[in-house]
Amino acid sequence: MAEASIRIVRVLAADIERVFAAWTQPQTLARWLSCQPGLRPEVCCDPQVGGSYRIVMYAGSRAVNTVTGTYLTVEPPRALAFTWVSHGRVELEQSTVRVELRAHERGTELTLAHSLADARARATHASGWQAALAGLARGLAAKWA
Repeated sequence: MAEASIRIVRVLAADIERVFAAWTQPQTLARWLSCQPGLRPEVCCDPQVGGSYRIVMYAGSRAVNTVTGTYLTVEPPRALAFTWVSHGRVELEQSTVRVELRAHERGTELTLAHSLADARARATHASGWQAALAGLARGLAAKWA
């Protein structure tokens, strides 16, 4: 089956350095990443090429999903690429996420591409990424990201 991608483009009202930092600082990433109300993410990350990350989503004290991966590209403040493997509620084979940032007259244009072969996984993750990026936009507007 040919691999297809989710592609989301969004303009965020913040400078490119703040947006990049929101993707690479674990405390900030945990504040906006949750795509479902009631889930609390814990994030560990080492944003350098070959470094790893781990995101555990908790519902109360119970871990309901874990995502792990390795950074493939880290080009501050313009680009990140990383593998994405989901363990738990939604099992996924390894896929790749790429985040590209560029200065925009209203802040920063973010382009996210997530390559997923499975159509159902694409639909689920597209919805999740939209919700997460809405959280990022809110956090940047509130100045906590």
